[in-house]
Amino acid sequence: MECMLQLLLMCQGMLKHLEVATNNQPPSVSAVPLAFPSLRSLALHDVPFFMDWPQIALPNITALALDESAADTEMLLLVMQMSHSVTSLMLCSGLHLPVVPDIVQHLANVSHVEFAKIVPCNGDFEVPDRFLALLVDSVPYIWPKLASLRFGTGMGLSHGCGRGLLRLIKKRKLPPHSAVDDPRSRISHVSFVDDAPAWLVEEVERLLVL
Repeated sequence: MECMLQLLLMCQGMLKHLEVATNNQPPSVSAVPLAFPSLRSLALHDVPFFMDWPQIALPNITALALDESAADTEMLLLVMQMSHSVTSLMLCSGLHLPVVPDIVQHLANVSHVEFAKIVPCNGDFEVPDRFLALLVDSVPYIWPKLASLRFGTGMGLSHGCGRGLLRLIKKRKLPPHSAVDDPRSRISHVSFVDDAPAWLVEEVERLLVL
């Protein structure tokens, strides 16, 4: 861990992508300031070891990936620090409700979301219909700028058969004379890597062009 810390300190101004898979704390970390001005992509597979550091700057993260182990309420302050810049979000493996919405609702500038499965995991995972329902019913909107959704390999929809997804697309459709200050962004693209029910794909495509 000490070696990794030293490496981070040496490379912090140059790193563009960082993937963290451990939460082991090196000693006396709080006295070590970290700044990653060039970092654009951050993947967290656990609550990161630097989460509680009082001197850490992540000003330019645009792509954030969270595994289910990292989607913890302890992450709130760190996620809020990145909320102004993150536009692409990947949620990996399981989705623990209501913890995930508590974390990701602060990422108000997200325009693209992908649901993905971590490669070593066996079996498929489902995006719960009630998670999509939360996106529909939340006030204020979660991800008001959301424009595209991708369901990656091994990530299907729950047995709600995608009704939550259809409700979400309809909810984000702007009426012809919507208010200028309407915070919603129209969802313009939805993709499925694995096969989805034919009726669902057809209905999604129909709604997207209306």
